[in-house]
Amino acid sequence: MPGRRAIVGVIGGDGQIEPSVALGRVIAQREWILLTGGQVLPRATVERKGEVKDGSMLGAAEVAPATCRLIGILPASAIHWDYAEGGRRLFLHTGQPHYIRNVINGRTPDVVVAFGGSRGTLAEIAFATARERPVLFSDGSLERLRQRFRDHFGQRRHVNEDMRKYFERPLEAYPEAAAEAGDAYGLVAMLEQKLSCATEMDDIAGAVSAVIGRRGWRDDETGFPGLPKDRASKSRFEAIVQAISQ
Repeated sequence: MPGRRAIVGVIGGDGQIEPSVALGRVIAQREWILLTGGQVLPRATVERKGEVKDGSMLGAAEVAPATCRLIGILPASAIHWDYAEGGRRLFLHTGQPHYIRNVINGRTPDVVVAFGGSRGTLAEIAFATARERPVLFSDGSLERLRQRFRDHFGQRRHVNEDMRKYFERPLEAYPEAAAEAGDAYGLVAMLEQKLSCATEMDDIAGAVSAVIGRRGWRDDETGFPGLPKDRASKSRFEAIVQAISQ
């Protein structure tokens, strides 16, 4: 798949709207593809919801409304590919709940930027790490993420609903997402290690640019794993990324 553009995933919550809007602008200006779990919404709605995924989409759409390249990976009850031929925006309604959709958000991008967040954000970081995707942490994110990890996954030796929902159930749909970690407990241990040794980036846009500059992403397929029970969706997704990259 020659010549595609780099895909930058943006994940997190915690009301960090302005930093995510600023990052979305940079992604659009540098003509990368922005991937999040959100949509393009009015600013008032974005500010009320407080979601990084929508904030970054807003920033990209504000600075380059006609030319920004966007991919939204959305939870839904039915599969729907919202893409116009020749367009630069794909909103894929996955037919999956959000906690399974997280596998796609973590594995697909070439580089992931994490803001502060909770269980879903932590799972996305784990799936990205298992896929050997670089994860960059924005300023002020790690204290929040580490605390949420302790709250929800710190007692990983004991099965709880958070472990089942955010790791075991996704792995039933995507067994390969555990990679070398082996299983849900291995993924959580990998996540704990990632958070313990990670550092935050003051210049997150510069850090993303540096990663993209040294990765061999251009001639590679994306990390999109396909939709569960519809792995032919992989080739459709790759073709759309190719088109969006033009």
